[in-house]
Amino acid sequence: MFSIQTLHSRRMLHVAGLLLWSFLSIILIVTWLRSLPENNRNTTLHVAIWLGVLTIYFFAEGLEMAYVDLRDKDAEQLTRSIRGILDLMNSEPGFLEAREWLLVVLVAVLTLISDFSHIDVPMVGYLEGEFWKVAFPLAFAAFPLVWFSQSLPKHLALRNAEAFLELSQNLPIWRLIRRIGIIAKWIGLFLPSDLLVDCACRKGLFSTKRNLPPSESAFFVSSLKRYGYALYRLYENVEIQADGRCRFQQKGVMYLQQGRRLRFTQFLRFESKIEQFEFPAVRLYAAPLIGEKLDEMAAQMNMVWKNKLLESFKLKEVSTKTFRKRFESDRIDYYKLWYHIVLTCELTEELRLIPSSLS
Repeated sequence: MFSIQTLHSRRMLHVAGLLLWSFLSIILIVTWLRSLPENNRNTTLHVAIWLGVLTIYFFAEGLEMAYVDLRDKDAEQLTRSIRGILDLMNSEPGFLEAREWLLVVLVAVLTLISDFSHIDVPMVGYLEGEFWKVAFPLAFAAFPLVWFSQSLPKHLALRNAEAFLELSQNLPIWRLIRRIGIIAKWIGLFLPSDLLVDCACRKGLFSTKRNLPPSESAFFVSSLKRYGYALYRLYENVEIQADGRCRFQQKGVMYLQQGRRLRFTQFLRFESKIEQFEFPAVRLYAAPLIGEKLDEMAAQMNMVWKNKLLESFKLKEVSTKTFRKRFESDRIDYYKLWYHIVLTCELTEELRLIPSSLS
């Protein structure tokens, strides 16, 4: 009961916050539109400038995040259509700084087009004075800009940097940033910051580059991408009996990408002859395709390890009619066991649209 009430309270707070900040953004935009003619400003021109600033800011922010996310990737990993623009970004060392100068100019433009001697606030009326002359341009240049043109493009670019570059490559924004970089470099605008960076990198914390080892998650995803399968978790138990014989038990969770693969084979080899073996239990689940990170799939595979599935998980057990399993000893090598999973037919359309499975 307590958890249900807590969840309901959080949802109510979420809705209240969404309504509050949405109302504030609407008030800011309507106040700005009402104040333009009151201060002898051309409404059409200023709206066009405002929308242009938000659009340029949107793509400039997303381009930075996409570039940072993809700059260490090999060209062969990317689609052909975006290799060119990423190569150009890598060849322009001043790309990030040129982008910052562009954003400084855009913020200044937003401040100028919202600088009024007095403002016309809906349901309030006219407000004037030094406080409102400073407060309104700050609020108008901050809230809509962060919501529409900073947070949104960064989240989109982090989710799929390739898609964002694909969307941006034919727009003139990248060329604008590049030309700003060329001009800034020609007039020496980058020299002070370059000098400061050199001084900071000579000694101390920034004198060496980052050298982190790949995480377990990265190893798993890399194996999956390269070989089509990856072992998520493995448990092996060996019991040594009094007469020297051993009992070996293995349990594992493996992720298989089906694609055109209709057969999966694994073998175990021991240092002594195998006297007896038991046929293993095998369960297969249709699962979502893993991207570059495990994310929520790690929790789902942990539940598979425990032979449990939650209703919220997007896993469906595959019928045993769709695959055949075989476990046998090698006829030539008595120290080896073979384990086969063979699909008896192509997966159904529904499962082929989710081309992965867990065993």
